Amino acid sequence: MIPVRAEDLTPGHPIPHALYTRGGRLLAHGGAVITPEIQEFLAAHAAAEFRFDTRAEPIGTRATDDPQPPALGSAAAVADQADWERRLMRTRAELRRSASALVSVARVRWERLPLSIEVGVDPVPIVRIPRRDADSVPSEDERELREVRTAGVSALRVALAAVLDGRSCRAADLFDLAETLVLALTQRPELYSIPAMGMPRPCDALSEHAYSTGAIALGIAARLGWPRGDVLGAAVAGFLADSGMGLVPYPVRRAGRPLTDIEHNSVRRHPEYSVALARSVTGLPEPIVLGIYQHQERGDGSGYPHGLRAPQIHDLAAVLAVADTFAGMTAPRAHRPALTPHAAMSELAHSASADRLNRTAVAALVDLFGLYPARSFVRLSSGHVAVVGAAASPPATDRPVVHVVQPTGSPVRFGRGLDLARIEPKSLRIVEAIRAPEGVEV
Repeated sequence: MIPVRAEDLTPGHPIPHALYTRGGRLLAHGGAVITPEIQEFLAAHAAAEFRFDTRAEPIGTRATDDPQPPALGSAAAVADQADWERRLMRTRAELRRSASALVSVARVRWERLPLSIEVGVDPVPIVRIPRRDADSVPSEDERELREVRTAGVSALRVALAAVLDGRSCRAADLFDLAETLVLALTQRPELYSIPAMGMPRPCDALSEHAYSTGAIALGIAARLGWPRGDVLGAAVAGFLADSGMGLVPYPVRRAGRPLTDIEHNSVRRHPEYSVALARSVTGLPEPIVLGIYQHQERGDGSGYPHGLRAPQIHDLAAVLAVADTFAGMTAPRAHRPALTPHAAMSELAHSASADRLNRTAVAALVDLFGLYPARSFVRLSSGHVAVVGAAASPPATDRPVVHVVQPTGSPVRFGRGLDLARIEPKSLRIVEAIRAPEGVEV
């Protein structure tokens, strides 16, 4: 986090990083255009009260292969930007218009697809290695896993920008991203929340959310024992499931207020928008496209776009629904802060008990991350605040390895690992999940 001064921000230009208050409240997402009102708001407060979250890649540049643009502010640059924006608006308008027709044609093909995925054939092996309670925080493995996420989000940002600009990208490239996640899952499953969720999450840009959804869906599918090809397909479907939100007007996506009926309708069309965009991904298997289209359906019939019930929903869509919901709940939004992973899992369990979400998929999510994923924060019965060093595996999903946060000025920020599975609950246990304490970063 770095301080921000009002004079550093230029009205009409996008901000490069998500903007937060010192207390951690999200004010604006990376890529939001600075308005005079925002600048006046910042100028009216002390500069030290605001921070840029620099953990995410800067936003606001076009991910294209265009040559170096003219100098910023020149007449040529202004004309180039205006021409690009007009072309982009036309392309996206055409995508929105064609989405319904594309789906109508595709539904004829989808009727011939099986809705279930066979379990136990060529599964991805997930072997929990002995827990390393002596690992430091952050560990060398953690640094590598964070690099996996950073590179993956960056590559996905380029792919999403391509399809939103009306260009094509290769499904093979997205499957390569998924292969990298499989490697992370099989090598350090107890730390998989780091690449999958970006613990702690820096922002909720479309590419961040898409990568998290894909990575979480991959982990759930692997936990369910799906064949390796379907596990990889779950990740690719997650990467693209919400791509259609890029065709929803930005003010609607970031509205911190109740939406109007027209705005709701625009959001509810994003699955078919995602299908339209998926047609620009060459070599994408048809079951993945069906999963994308159905990912907002719910088992009790309360979802959209068709209000389908569980027997009519593809297994992939049921997993995407859990992954997408969990990724959204654990990220900050314009109208609310992020939920802790533990609170989000409780909400998912409630939805599963009401048959809105698939119970098996929710249980697989808990098995994947434990009730307290790695790098989430908790309060112990001793009163200490601790960070989770390694997630717990079944059946002791509530007994992870934790590292107590040390007082300011200590030689180390986090103490030695304590494996709660080896300690009697009456002696030490977790009493609640909490958000990251102010000033404490992993």
